[in-house]
Amino acid sequence: MAFVENGFDNKVIGNRLKQRRVEMDLSQTQVANAINVTFQQIQKYEKGINGISSLRILHLSNFLEKPVGYFFEGFNNYDQSQSR
Repeated sequence: MAFVENGFDNKVIGNRLKQRRVEMDLSQTQVANAINVTFQQIQKYEKGINGISSLRILHLSNFLEKPVGYFFEGFNNYDQSQSR
């Protein structure tokens, strides 16, 4: 089950990953090889089945030439007090 809090879930990040991958005309295998995971793992990230660790997000950010914040756009008003 995907992590969900205040409308934010793993699908948000997965959708951003897929959107950028398609924009760059990359296969799931190419992205997987770049960050040292299997293409099946990229599939799970894109579907929101698995969450992406902060280190993997950093690797994706570098490879996909987007800032880390790209994966979290639209969630600037997240209330951190609710996560404590």
